[in-house]
Amino acid sequence: MDANANLNATAPLPASPTTKAKPGHKASIRFPYQSHCAITPAMKAAIERAARRMCLNESNVHRMALIHYLTQVDPEFARENGNA
Repeated sequence: MDANANLNATAPLPASPTTKAKPGHKASIRFPYQSHCAITPAMKAAIERAARRMCLNESNVHRMALIHYLTQVDPEFARENGNA
């Protein structure tokens, strides 16, 4: 077999990250959706401080902040969640 023949062969592409779930990661039934956003270094530091102070992980601080914000600006959300 010619050595150059191997150079032209294409290797199969690895599965994309969106096709397979992370090992050991289970979706939360209570919180079935995920959201990601870009934040500033100051926001990250504030979230870390709040998480340490409240003995929570950072995702819980994000969720609490979003719930608080939506309760203040969206009356329907507030009613649906018993915070009206």
